[in-house]
Amino acid sequence: MARRSPIPAPSGLTQVRLAELAGISEDELRAKYDIPVELNDAVVAYIRFFPDDARIHFTKWLARSTRFMPMMRSLLERQGLPLDLVYLSMIESGFSTYAYSFAKAAGLWQFVVGTSSRYGLHTDFWVDERRDPMKATLAAARYLKDLKDRFHGDWYLAWAGYNAGEGKVDRAIRRESTRDFWRMMSKGRTLRAETKHYVPKLIAAALIAKHPERFGFKVDYEAPWDADEVFIPDATDLHVLAKTAGITIDQLRDLNPELRRFLHASRRLESAAAEGQQGFVPGRVREAGAGGAAQLHRAQGGEGRAAGEDRPGLRSQRERILRTNGLRGYRR
Repeated sequence: MARRSPIPAPSGLTQVRLAELAGISEDELRAKYDIPVELNDAVVAYIRFFPDDARIHFTKWLARSTRFMPMMRSLLERQGLPLDLVYLSMIESGFSTYAYSFAKAAGLWQFVVGTSSRYGLHTDFWVDERRDPMKATLAAARYLKDLKDRFHGDWYLAWAGYNAGEGKVDRAIRRESTRDFWRMMSKGRTLRAETKHYVPKLIAAALIAKHPERFGFKVDYEAPWDADEVFIPDATDLHVLAKTAGITIDQLRDLNPELRRFLHASRRLESAAAEGQQGFVPGRVREAGAGGAAQLHRAQGGEGRAAGEDRPGLRSQRERILRTNGLRGYRR
């Protein structure tokens, strides 16, 4: 999945030693990670770049990291994958569920629609499951496991394949007669610059994220993403669901970033109850009052605002339809 880097690549390589990691040997560093870690010039260039030229961006990434990493690591562990693969999501999206690239990749793991559909993520008018934290993480885990198997356990090639597509890495192996990623990066001409920088960028992000204080980062970490999952059988206005759960509409949408409309179309939903409440259940939603259940209306030819404007309830019904579909009201 080729995508533009959220920040520009550093120019050239560097031979500067890392005073911030003084007293920690490379062997000790590697022991802290369950992914392969190199400390070569390309990695050091990004270790310098993030605290200097991208400090504001990286601080935001670190702050959001604690919201999703516990859930991600738990799912990765169940799939038998390295837990530190969470840092791939960091450089892909900065741990933002609403991240969207010029290549139309979306969500924490930046899936494009073609790849996401291969791994069971659904995208339509109502939902974009690429933005569902749990479903997207499971899909990414499956994809990364397939990439690792395809490239015979070489994580550097697997990460390059995640960025550029597995076919591109296959062509690089054939054309350059090597499976050494670092050789492809330094002398090869098949992989794009973005992909060549992808692997060192990931390693650098992982190194800094586990030692932020050594690089001068002061971070106000977010609370872990924690919600109850319930199934709502009927298509329901999100405002009704939020009211029933005792939270704001913004909080409900933040917990369910995959929802594209102000209507929940008979799917599972994440909810965090307000303090002192038990959260919502389908029965409580039905008790929330008339207007909660959605109604579909097909406009007829020539039907407009003026038609039947004096009919009781028509204006409020029209406003609900507009609100549900994220449309602007009629001009007066």
